[in-house]
Amino acid sequence: MREGYEKYPVAERFDDHARHFRSLADAQGDRNVFSPLRDAGLGLPRYASGDPYQIAGTKLAANRVYFGVDPYQALYLGDLDAATKGTATWTKVVGVDDKAVEIGIAGGYVYLRTSKRAPRFEIVRMSLSSPDPARADVVVPASERVIVAMRAARDALYVVRRDGATHSLWRLKHEADAKPERIALPFEGAIELTGASDRLDGVVFDLGGWTRATKPWTYDPSVGMVAQLPFVAPGAYDAPDDIMAREIRYRSHDGVEVPMSIVMRKDVKLDGTNPTILYGYGAYGITEDPFLNPRWYAWVQRGGVLAFAHVRGGGAFGEEWHLAGRKATSRTPGRMRSRPPNGSSPVATRASRGSASTAAAPAASSSAARSPSGRTCSPPRCPRSGSSTCRVSSSRRTARRTFPSSARSGTIRSSRP
Repeated sequence: MREGYEKYPVAERFDDHARHFRSLADAQGDRNVFSPLRDAGLGLPRYASGDPYQIAGTKLAANRVYFGVDPYQALYLGDLDAATKGTATWTKVVGVDDKAVEIGIAGGYVYLRTSKRAPRFEIVRMSLSSPDPARADVVVPASERVIVAMRAARDALYVVRRDGATHSLWRLKHEADAKPERIALPFEGAIELTGASDRLDGVVFDLGGWTRATKPWTYDPSVGMVAQLPFVAPGAYDAPDDIMAREIRYRSHDGVEVPMSIVMRKDVKLDGTNPTILYGYGAYGITEDPFLNPRWYAWVQRGGVLAFAHVRGGGAFGEEWHLAGRKATSRTPGRMRSRPPNGSSPVATRASRGSASTAAAPAASSSAARSPSGRTCSPPRCPRSGSSTCRVSSSRRTARRTFPSSARSGTIRSSRP
């Protein structure tokens, strides 16, 4: 609550986000070290919230500032001793106009993952001794792969890139001429960086795939290898050996290639006779990352095919892909065609990693699950949760997705593919 809250109307008592500091040597005293009202000279909105912390090995305090649901962050620096006393004068280094969605500090550098000049993101770096975003060096340039995450550790910066549905992990040393190096993983899938510190080497991350359950892993730079952490007991269905996943691309109604993930039993042939569930969700820039769920494993184990279309409106190819299925560019369910204009089934024209492929996509002229006889199967549900309401978390935001009534009755119509 804001200081002196009892003097304000009830509706204004929470109108401040303050960060306090408590020393173990003085456990009775909390000091307000940052808030939009305390630091009114910064001109921040009252809903802004700060995260001050010490930069390892320095006498500086960094303060990352968040602005509610706005993805862009700001960075302020101040004297560490003054910050702990609640008397710091914060100096702005990075502003919202720099469009930095992540900020990391380690090895004498400040790193920004920014979309200011690259809708699929790039990573720039500047010296901590003289930080200036206008003079920052590009150390991980933009490419076809979307840069989806980064974390700064003592030894290096760790970066996650997305190529359609799957992720890759990269390492950039804190050296002037360093280049990103790819880290070998035991299988392709989804990566979430969960632990990195400017006081420790290496990184901890979650790794999971369409055929592998998500588990915690770590990368140790001293040996240059990843290893699974023994914190989660193995399950009976963590790594079924009778299913496989394929990453393809198919032509949409306007010729644009859309990535699709297909999960099936290894001996199943995609000849048009398999009962198929085609699932697609395109909004808020969210992407359906690879995951293994025993609920849909039962479907695949019995010969069914599960296909995830990473449609426009999602984040498979960054902000451009998101905006291509948003508002004026979105196709409403009532106008959605279930087949391409020529009436043929979608065909994979290119595998997700660039190799040629002419394999037909799953036999499903619409998103409804159908049996070989053509009957509609049980009402489709979210493959992740098994319900008609799906909750998917993505970084710092959570979107609640509810299927339309037509989906519950047995037919799913997607937004623009």
